[in-house]
Amino acid sequence: MLTRKPTYEALEKRVLELERAEKEHKQMAARYQTVVQTTLSGFWIVDADGRILDANEACCRMSGYTKKELLGMHISDMEAAETVEETRRHIQTIIEQGSDRFLTRHRRKDGTFIDVEISTTYLREEPGRFYSFLEDVTQRLREQRRFRDLAEMLPETIFEIDLQGRLTFVNQRAFDLFGASQEEFEKGIHVLDFVHEKDRERVLANMGKILNGENPGVTEYEMCTKKGSTFPGLFHSSLILHDDKAIGFRGFLIDMTEKKRTQEVLIQNEKMMSIGGLAAGMAHEINNPLAGMIQNAQVVMNRLSKDLPANEKAAAASGTTMKAIKTYMEQREILKMLGYINAAGCQAAEIVQNMLSFSKMKAPVKTLQDLPVLIEKTLDLMQKGYDLKTVKFIRSFDPDLPGVPCEGNKIQQVILNIVKNSLDAAAGLTKRPKDLTLWFRLKHETNRVRLEIEDNGPGMDVHIRKRIFEPFFTTKSVDKGTGLGLSISYFIIVEDHKGEMEVESSPGKGTKFIIRLPV
Repeated sequence: MLTRKPTYEALEKRVLELERAEKEHKQMAARYQTVVQTTLSGFWIVDADGRILDANEACCRMSGYTKKELLGMHISDMEAAETVEETRRHIQTIIEQGSDRFLTRHRRKDGTFIDVEISTTYLREEPGRFYSFLEDVTQRLREQRRFRDLAEMLPETIFEIDLQGRLTFVNQRAFDLFGASQEEFEKGIHVLDFVHEKDRERVLANMGKILNGENPGVTEYEMCTKKGSTFPGLFHSSLILHDDKAIGFRGFLIDMTEKKRTQEVLIQNEKMMSIGGLAAGMAHEINNPLAGMIQNAQVVMNRLSKDLPANEKAAAASGTTMKAIKTYMEQREILKMLGYINAAGCQAAEIVQNMLSFSKMKAPVKTLQDLPVLIEKTLDLMQKGYDLKTVKFIRSFDPDLPGVPCEGNKIQQVILNIVKNSLDAAAGLTKRPKDLTLWFRLKHETNRVRLEIEDNGPGMDVHIRKRIFEPFFTTKSVDKGTGLGLSISYFIIVEDHKGEMEVESSPGKGTKFIIRLPV
């Protein structure tokens, strides 16, 4: 079969098509060169062995080499983060997966180093080529490191979260505070995992307000640790913007536990000082009529029960005898009732004396005291009035304890009041302090000695704990206590000795009293 020869017109058309294609190719190549040379990012083409085949001006400026010097160089000649073997394996991995985006370090011609972010694609043409854009991120990473260094130096929690609420950055303080591990963080932690369930809706609502451009300000939430404990946290955050688009939140969290404790102590001090002055005034006002009541009750008992000449004479003048009067009194239990009146008056007088302890009636006389000795003396004293056979005492004293300038008898009173409260609390459950353990710890701190008295009793809730030092506040029945023991103890430590006294407790977890005395 004969092949038909192309006509002149067909050849001319084909030539025009080839010329047009060549022109378009040149235009595309020109556009490619224009884009590559004018982009601010570095750009290079590398063969499958890692040899540089082409590079733009930005890449030359970034590396410090001329284009002539770069061509023919191997990328491992500049690579500073990977060994030659690691670079070879990395190249093979990119060939297999087709593309990659990663951070690395390059060594410039002058010997300095830059951090580089590389985005590369491998085209499986013949032969294969890597087309890569390089970004000098040295300054960006330096700023990020500066931010992280500052964040690590801060004593409070610094965090970043994405729009879904997942934590993307936290400083070391966060790990310490919440008890989470780096491994757990890398697996993914939602910010609500650390917020008490009662406050989670408020957190989400405030995040929505921030996204809408509102400023909810600094907000307090109840936070949760990995161990299940809670604490008050002051929370503030703002948007993280990228190209004017919100990508997450950045903020801080302040643990308010110590601040609130300090506020409670200040409020307690003010309250106790006010009540101290009031109690002293009331005590003086009550003392006089109370003394008259006790004295006259005793006189009545004497005149109705004792065989005194004056009593006999008055009874005879009334047509009776003291024997008849005494018989009537005994049958009607009048003398017993008078005894109750006298006993109640004496109890009231004791309360008045306790109230007077709130006012500084005399200058304290302080001497150097050995606290371990005071503790042992107090426990020996209590052996005579309390059944301590079932109570276990554990002592832990620092060996280098200094003497403490204090009034020994008053410190013993404080110790006795605390121990007595532990015994009463334990006995409230079983009618006797069975299986009660008391820990006495003495620690030498800077310029002071810390005394801890801890028990394994029933503990107390936060409402009772906040009022534990208030005068006349008691959870005991009227015949068991007046609610002044711990109040007086607080005044002895804080007012008389310029120390500190606080309590830690929760239901079912015992109670710990902490006393700090200056040395």
